[in-house]
Amino acid sequence: MKFFVAAIAASSLFVLQAAAHGYVDSVKIDGTTYKGMDPTSGKKFQSAIRRISTQDPNYGATKSHITCGPGAEKAALVATANPGSSVDIVWKTGQGGRWPHNTGPSLTYLASCGSVSCDKFNAADAKWFKIHEAGKKSNGQWFQQDVMNGAPVSFTLPENLAPGNYLLRHEIIALHLAPKAEFYPSCTQIKVGGNKNGVPKASELVSFPGAYKDSDSGITGKGIYSGRASDYQMPGPKIASLVAGSGNVEEPAPATTKAAATTKAATASTKAAQATTTQKAPAATTTPKSTTKTCRQRKREAAPEPEAAPSPEQLYSEAYARAESEAARRDVGTSFVRRHSKFVRMAKRSH
Repeated sequence: MKFFVAAIAASSLFVLQAAAHGYVDSVKIDGTTYKGMDPTSGKKFQSAIRRISTQDPNYGATKSHITCGPGAEKAALVATANPGSSVDIVWKTGQGGRWPHNTGPSLTYLASCGSVSCDKFNAADAKWFKIHEAGKKSNGQWFQQDVMNGAPVSFTLPENLAPGNYLLRHEIIALHLAPKAEFYPSCTQIKVGGNKNGVPKASELVSFPGAYKDSDSGITGKGIYSGRASDYQMPGPKIASLVAGSGNVEEPAPATTKAAATTKAATASTKAAQATTTQKAPAATTTPKSTTKTCRQRKREAAPEPEAAPSPEQLYSEAYARAESEAARRDVGTSFVRRHSKFVRMAKRSH
């Protein structure tokens, strides 16, 4: 009986948590943690994470709440970061409970606030580019399961990201009720230092709302229960090319890869060896001509002098003889022979 009551209590707690859903509890950048405000507590404090009005799920890919969450308010602080900074984002449900879902992707975007500090920037004007996404693992399990187990969503800012003011938009799309998707977006205000100059291409920028449609396969949940990660298509644009260092970056060419360096080194070594061989090789010595005649030379000397080319008369005579013999053999009469005899006599007179 006690076990039954405990099971009912545990399941009721899970249902309550699932019904309550969740929010971003903290964002840690290079070891510095910025706490988020629990929308169920009513408490407000200074943070770099924009506070939302409710942790309830958001439905509809084209609604305004998809930008930074329902009722998102500008935060008072701006977190500091650098290109390549490590970021850990912890999700929780109200009153400190663990994130309740395990199906669907997490996606992360950046948007420049321009010359304005992001604590004064209107997110509705933002143009976003994707820097990270986590869907299924190779074994078919969702990374969101790790979030449900209490792990953070971890990633790094692009190594070549240009300095400036940025909004960091991170979201989980819960697909446990697919095709009805639940959106949980959150925005954090950051300022990136450094002296890099990596920026996204114009074709990689999207707006929220606008980046998703409710009919997108990644929103309807097509392939979410397949054992193959490739059967699910991530929603939104591809990860910006600058994340891989190949975007609109006016920097020196990247260092040669190890394999290429090895190949170049081997080529250089081969050339050096060839040059050394050429330089150190002893001068070719002239072998004195042998006085002993070779077999080929002896045969050439013993061979008779080639006969002179036959004269036209000889050629014509031979032709006549062959024609006469052939005519006789085939019994074609003597007319053929007479014609050739006349031809030969004419040839003789001409010579």
